[in-house]
Amino acid sequence: MRTEQVKLAYGNPFTNDYLYDFAKVAGFFQYNPYSGESFAQRYAYLQRQQPADRCVAADVLREYNLRLGNGAESMQNIELLRNPETVAVITGQQSGLLGGPLYTVYKALTAIQLAERLSRELAKPVVPMFWIAAEDHDFSEINEVQVLDQAGLPTRCRLEFEPAGKCSVGEIGLPHEVSALLDELGRLTPETEFKPELLHTLSVSAAASDNFADWFGRIMVHWVGSLGLVFVNPLDRRLRDLEKNLFRTALERYAEVNAALSESAGALSQLGYPVAIAKDPGNLNLFLYQSGERLALQEQSDQFALRGSGELFSKDELARLIEDTPERFSPNVVLRPLTQDVLFPTLAYVGGPGEVNYFAQYQHVYPLFGLEMPIIYPRANISLVESSVEKCMAKYSLSLEDLLYRAEGIRSSYLDEQDTVGIDAVFSELQASVVAAYAKALETITPIDAGLEKLGADNQEKIIAQINWLKAKTLQAHRKANDVFLRQFGKACSGLVPKGQLQERYFSSVYYALKYGPDLWLKVAEVPLTEDTKHKLIFLK
Repeated sequence: MRTEQVKLAYGNPFTNDYLYDFAKVAGFFQYNPYSGESFAQRYAYLQRQQPADRCVAADVLREYNLRLGNGAESMQNIELLRNPETVAVITGQQSGLLGGPLYTVYKALTAIQLAERLSRELAKPVVPMFWIAAEDHDFSEINEVQVLDQAGLPTRCRLEFEPAGKCSVGEIGLPHEVSALLDELGRLTPETEFKPELLHTLSVSAAASDNFADWFGRIMVHWVGSLGLVFVNPLDRRLRDLEKNLFRTALERYAEVNAALSESAGALSQLGYPVAIAKDPGNLNLFLYQSGERLALQEQSDQFALRGSGELFSKDELARLIEDTPERFSPNVVLRPLTQDVLFPTLAYVGGPGEVNYFAQYQHVYPLFGLEMPIIYPRANISLVESSVEKCMAKYSLSLEDLLYRAEGIRSSYLDEQDTVGIDAVFSELQASVVAAYAKALETITPIDAGLEKLGADNQEKIIAQINWLKAKTLQAHRKANDVFLRQFGKACSGLVPKGQLQERYFSSVYYALKYGPDLWLKVAEVPLTEDTKHKLIFLK
């Protein structure tokens, strides 16, 4: 697959510095992700700081990945995790509908390639892992699929279903509306040779899944399971047992955790960077499951309140619950990364631009739990360029940056260049002459009757309105004369920067699988993704 690279500027200055000038943000991290020495140092640390219980974790992973139908390569990697010398490259994401946005599969592919590269460089077994965020309860964030319809326009498919309460997606059974969603997906998207079989596979995998997290896992296995990726569902009780100490520490040291977050937030602000987490000093950073809902715990006087229920707990009561029923607890965005490091030997975590900004506030949180922050490695940033878009870009000498940052200006400039008569000037002159003529006429006739001034002004307004109507019709004809450019340019924008966003954050991976076949992701996996931090353009045929 032909590729090009571009040093793309992002809206977040922290992201730009992390990708292209790491020295500026190095003080917020434990390790430099672009230094081979960092990986050797982190590996040595992991040999001294082994995870909670490799064998229990491996047993859980084996059971879960077998249930998802994961391949032999992944099962072999799970067995490797029992070996004290084995480490992991981990990534993760919400269990988005039908596989989620494109960047989800890019995170997985980055983790796979980075693990392969580090296995060679360290001469040690490195396993790629994907943490399915089955705990998340914000269903609205995962409940849509963005595709291009048969007319080439961005459009949305949505599951017409709302769960009752703040339930984790890993606890929500799939409703009958899934069938209607797949029907709509089939109706909207272009017909291809891959579409019937893939829609059938999606339907079968839904029927085999107990919840949305498992359905997501089965789809990801279908995309990249043959590449050895190991999937984690954190809701298993046996994993929660291994996290007890972390939960206890969170209960005892929540004030210090929040102070550390605030300290880092101040340092970020002072340097002009955005702050990802503005923390409430009384937040426990833990959720508690109550009647199936995942509710946050908040300090209230000398107790802790369960948001949304009003129920109060003492510190001793929470400590007993952690000991007896750890599965009732769930970490928030601050503690979630630490849970993976308690469970697994995390050499590196592959994160997106937003996550990197979050991790910048975590460096002083990790030591409170007796841990070091792992290497935070940026996921690959990718745009898939379809042949029609490539032709348009070549024909009009357009770049990704042109479409992303300058689309409206380019569209206007092109129409201006094709305007050989000077439409704006013609109508500006016409309007000016009408205004001048009316002014002269009114000056002449007003002495006859003062009321003629208002009648003349009203009449002039009607004439100006007619001039504007004619100008609009002229511009419409001008656009029609340049219809080929406008259609091609519009489709290029829709395909590469839909709604002015990077494609990877907008379109679902399922759209491209339907159009180019599910093996597309195995072909993308052959493109080097971890050699640098530039944005990759991958041209599809």
